[in-house]
Amino acid sequence: MGLGAAGRNIGAPAPDRCHDAQLLGNLFKRGILWKPLKGVKDSLFVRHYQRVVPVLAAGKRALRAYNSFGDSLRFHFLPLRARVRVSVNENADSFAWLEKADGLPMRIQGSCSFGRAATNHVVLADERVSRRHAIIHTQREGEFWLLDLGSSNGTYINGRRLSKPSRLRNGDTIQIGAFQAVFRLGGRGEPDPTASRLAANQTLVATKSCPCWLLLADIEGSSGLSQRLDAETLAALIGHWLTRCKEAIEGEGGAINKYLGDGFFAYWPAAQVTPPRLVAALGALRQLQDRSEPPFRLVLHCGQVLMGGMASMGEESLLGKDVNFVFRMERLAATLRQPRLLSEEAARQLGASLTTTPVGQHPLAGFDGEHRFLSF
Repeated sequence: MGLGAAGRNIGAPAPDRCHDAQLLGNLFKRGILWKPLKGVKDSLFVRHYQRVVPVLAAGKRALRAYNSFGDSLRFHFLPLRARVRVSVNENADSFAWLEKADGLPMRIQGSCSFGRAATNHVVLADERVSRRHAIIHTQREGEFWLLDLGSSNGTYINGRRLSKPSRLRNGDTIQIGAFQAVFRLGGRGEPDPTASRLAANQTLVATKSCPCWLLLADIEGSSGLSQRLDAETLAALIGHWLTRCKEAIEGEGGAINKYLGDGFFAYWPAAQVTPPRLVAALGALRQLQDRSEPPFRLVLHCGQVLMGGMASMGEESLLGKDVNFVFRMERLAATLRQPRLLSEEAARQLGASLTTTPVGQHPLAGFDGEHRFLSF
């Protein structure tokens, strides 16, 4: 189903249809808003680059989106209680690319993987390169991290072997086998060498509030590991660990949202995962814990999260007090020397699916009162 030629501007919806009717009206005047979806009353769309994404579909549970070619209709269902709101991200103007040795730029959007396997974004036909060698992970607007995935010959940044996830800076040189490229980060007002951009300076971002499972993992004694192990051994150890953890989480429908240098932050939208799948992921992570290669802590919480896609980056942004809560939980787990910690709400949601042991009530900085926690 194609969109055809650019549609005519349509009148702004009634104020009760959106959170900011004036904002949408201004976007109409600037030509950013496009045609309504055929057969869906009061649906509005935003044209961003070559992609059309939905803002709202009044009275409908299904949000619809088109791929970058403007066809191939797909459906996204939101829980009945999900709240959708419209906001403008004033800082959604940064973009990144790799400047390769041949001078050709390559845009980075979402995650960018490197390796010999044909499934990678950048396929490197080099015997020194592993099948799944490294990845650049987009974490938030203007923030990109480079990870080695336990490769045999390592990933180098500015001539130094990468031993743990590292945030990329403008001008950093990346080397994987014979492949070499310079990481570039552009901002507002700078030309984008990888694509012709539309005139709009603002990106409309749809955010929704929905319950999510939040998991945080952190390596214990990372400073000590750096002192005991040489750079090559440490890089292989952490790379293999991150790869195995990523497989355990994604294998049960979850996703890693952020790499934290010594750990990671992952999530599952509650509507898209069942307790047995969560318990299966926790079981796989516990097996990795038992190996102590490296030793790490796990904390799990379930709470309400504000989720929003970063249109220029292709990633989800997670915000809210429950996100802060799970990070505070990790600090408590370190204090209590608990390898695995569960919030009371997470334990209630999982019920009999997971065997737990109470570890008492404890305060968390920034949160009132004391909170009950359990180990598992």
